[in-house]
Amino acid sequence: GSKALQDGAETLESGSSDLTNGLNDAFSGSEALARGLLEGSQNMHVGATQEKASMLSSPVSLKETYYSSVKNYGTGFAPYFIGLALWVGALMGSFIFKPLNRRLILSGMSPIRAAFVSYMPLGLLALVQVFLLLIALQFGLKLQIDNVIAYYIFGVAVALTFAALIQMLMGVFGFPGKFIAIVLLMLQLTSAAGTFPIEQTPKFFQVISPFLPMTYVVSGMREIMTGLNIGVIIEAVGMLFIFAALSFIITISTARGKRMVSMDDLHPLIQF
Repeated sequence: GSKALQDGAETLESGSSDLTNGLNDAFSGSEALARGLLEGSQNMHVGATQEKASMLSSPVSLKETYYSSVKNYGTGFAPYFIGLALWVGALMGSFIFKPLNRRLILSGMSPIRAAFVSYMPLGLLALVQVFLLLIALQFGLKLQIDNVIAYYIFGVAVALTFAALIQMLMGVFGFPGKFIAIVLLMLQLTSAAGTFPIEQTPKFFQVISPFLPMTYVVSGMREIMTGLNIGVIIEAVGMLFIFAALSFIITISTARGKRMVSMDDLHPLIQF
């Protein structure tokens, strides 16, 4: 045991010597560190403290550029209600004028001419309605209109297109066409992105939105009144032309079919 104790004492003595040398080295290193920190603090420039603090707190500066501005709340909603008013106006016109004059068709007039002549009263009424509406919005409510000429031209295109659509619905379906027109109005009001972006509506309305005319009425009129994107306006005009042309073609086809008189036409069934 004494031999092991002697060996342990010798190991302890050797270790204490190493510890003493290490402490001396640590002391020397701490002195070198202190000198280095002192020299660094003397050489460091601590100028423009406020500017550095601002840079560290807000390292990125944002530059805002407004694409367009809308003067008031009514201007933002106007395209939506312009489409609504003109559609209802065209529908009311179908209660006054016949969408397809059967007497003209049976007299031997060509289907194209018969469809056009039947369309004229609806179109003229639509023109009166749209000018009254647009003038009231511009001078009565004093809404913001950045492009006045395009405002009236586009409004006329919308009114004539809606008149052609209503004529087609009434000519093809007769009285039930009024019900179909009301259903289409409801679908358009919920899918035209007139109040909220289309991305915030249910998926069903996002799918049907590109296939309904009021979608292009809202987008086109919005750009005309407060926007700058000419491409959107051109697209809207093109789509309205397509809707009007298809409606008129279907109306002509319907007029051609009505040249055939059936027994039910001569002797209608009366039910009490």
